[in-house]
Amino acid sequence: MQNPIRVNPLKSDYTRVTNPIRWKNLRHTLMKEFEYLETLHHPHIIEFGVGHGEHAAILETCGYTVIKTDVELGHHYNLDAVFDIQQPINIGDNSFDAIVAHHVLEHCPLDKLGKILAEFHRILTPKGFLFIALPMRYYWFELMIRIPRLIRSPKVFRQLILRKHTPKEDGWHLWEIDKIHTPQFFKKTLEDNHFTVIDQSTEMDIFFISQPK
Repeated sequence: MQNPIRVNPLKSDYTRVTNPIRWKNLRHTLMKEFEYLETLHHPHIIEFGVGHGEHAAILETCGYTVIKTDVELGHHYNLDAVFDIQQPINIGDNSFDAIVAHHVLEHCPLDKLGKILAEFHRILTPKGFLFIALPMRYYWFELMIRIPRLIRSPKVFRQLILRKHTPKEDGWHLWEIDKIHTPQFFKKTLEDNHFTVIDQSTEMDIFFISQPK
């Protein structure tokens, strides 16, 4: 059997990505992911923090099977399981060929990253891929992303404008890629936790592709 036939992601389930800026960023990460997923034979993929599901939906449209998880049921998109990645993950060793964690780790305390990455390493196959997307700390980007919400919610506007450079533990991000937590800082964090970064790129977010050492 061959790998799934990839359809053009430009035409895949665009209705789930209502903001054109978000779509441009998501398209970039998808195209990078496809380069590596196509080297695997029917990869087993798990996504942590699936959110509203636009990324998983497009992968599924392109013929891949994705186990969709998040920290709670809520209003998330067709979850298959609930996992809090800050706790031990009830999944067997070497269970998945690819792990996706887009806009997830910045919601976790920095001192938990080692344990989280250790669990990712444990459940990933030796030649598997870890796909991580993290936000860059730029106000202009935040404003463009949140303009529809700003119009409807003065509270969100005040939270955004009044935030200090280091995000507070206020339901927003606990940290972001910035002058303190640089791309080099996160790359070293991955390497210190037994991953090799094989690809790194920036569109709006910063995107890391890693493999277990």
